Amino acid sequence: MNKIRIILADDHVVVRQGIRRLLDQEDDMVVIGEADDGLKLLDMTEKLRPDVIVVDLKMPNLNGIDAAAKIKKSLPNVHTVILTMHAERAYIDRAMQAGVCGYVLKDEDMWETCTAIRHAAQGNHYLSTAVTKRLPDLKDKSTAELNPINLLTAREREVFQMVAEGKTNQEAADLLGISTRTVEVHRAHVNKKLNLKTHVDFVRFAMKYGILMDREE
Repeated sequence: MNKIRIILADDHVVVRQGIRRLLDQEDDMVVIGEADDGLKLLDMTEKLRPDVIVVDLKMPNLNGIDAAAKIKKSLPNVHTVILTMHAERAYIDRAMQAGVCGYVLKDEDMWETCTAIRHAAQGNHYLSTAVTKRLPDLKDKSTAELNPINLLTAREREVFQMVAEGKTNQEAADLLGISTRTVEVHRAHVNKKLNLKTHVDFVRFAMKYGILMDREE
């Protein structure tokens, strides 16, 4: 039997280790890699070509949803399951738009995660029991259409997150492999599109729309 090859992505090593131990008990699954950073996840996915990625929303440098969108575009046969504490509608709408197959809450039974992984491996969608109970109106797409994050390009969202995390233009340029001038241009576009002026504005907006999570979590 061919096992489902999985990459785990979470910036908390204890969480990754715990999930890995549980997944290793499943006869049809094998964890082939772990990542603690969104950009590292992209690189690892390109090299290992897993069947499924299980990723948290909160990831340094590139959040889980934007990472999933980039992977979906470049590697359409690699599918993603979001495993998070957040069941807010804005996050789930963005995840579905990004092409995510599964969405599960961390406080649910491990059966939900395994079920989502098995569905994702077949390219099918699965929203966990708690998610569907909390969001009975998932068919209504109005909030997704109104989400201002949709005004940004993929690169602008990457720059946006790094600015919100407090990185300098040079640090963002180095991580993304672009020039500082290009970062400045993208940052100016973000400011104009979202009407943001200060770093505090960036942080508040990022937390509100699921780009950045509360650092105390």
